[in-house]
This record gives sequence, structure tokens and C-alpha cells, in this order.
Amino acid sequence: MSVPIRILEVVQSLRKGGRTKRFSDTVSGLRNQSNYVLPLCLSKPDKWVNIPDLQIIRKQLGINWLPVSYTHLTLPTIYSV
Repeated sequence: MSVPIRILEVVQSLRKGGRTKRFSDTVSGLRNQSNYVLPLCLSKPDKWVNIPDLQIIRKQLGINWLPVSYTHLTLPTIYSV
């Protein structure tokens, strides 16, 4: 029996192009396999981007550690770039 994994999927930006499509497809595919995925973007995405539960951290000068809900993430966690 496979155990679902918890994944933090991080992307720098979501604008038109292949990266946005790949990121969206990856999040969707992992969720379809019953994995918990927390999608995180480091900038505000374009308005047409529709990824459920997408978390956004807007970059600013200095340290950018703003509160994000990590309560659902437990080890092991996979970070993909």
C-alpha cells in the first residue's frame, strides 16, 4: 500500500508560458494521485492562473519569511525546483 506524500511545490513566478502550464499540471497530477500538495509562488501570478490553494509570498528587499501555513507539512517533505 502506498502512503501519500506531502509536497511543497515552489515557483518564482506564474505568468504566460510553459513553466506555468508545467507547474499547474504537476500540482494537479500529484493531487490526483492523492498526495497533499501546497503550491507556493514567490510573486503575484497573472489573473488567469487558477491553482486551488495557491499560496503567495511577495518578495521584498531583505528577508522574505512571511507566515505561510506549514501545519499540514510533516517529514518527509519533498521540495522541487
